[in-house]
Amino acid sequence: MKSPSAPAEQGAQVIRDLLSRPMLKRPRSRLRCAGQIFKLILIVIAALAVYSGLYPWAFLVGGGFHPLGYWQGFLIMCWFRI
Repeated sequence: MKSPSAPAEQGAQVIRDLLSRPMLKRPRSRLRCAGQIFKLILIVIAALAVYSGLYPWAFLVGGGFHPLGYWQGFLIMCWFRI
């Protein structure tokens, strides 16, 4: 007959075995600086494509083409003449 601590001893042995194995080296990422810059450029292009798809009128507001997609103007509203 096994003692009640036998399952606990087996669990402890499994943990010891797992902890005693050498750590595997993490593989180095192949994506270096140039790859990350390329990935960033793709993300920016995708964001601009989504923006221009959702708000195509933003590039033509104000009577002309605006490459940044916004237009800023001003207007003095006067209800009465001074």
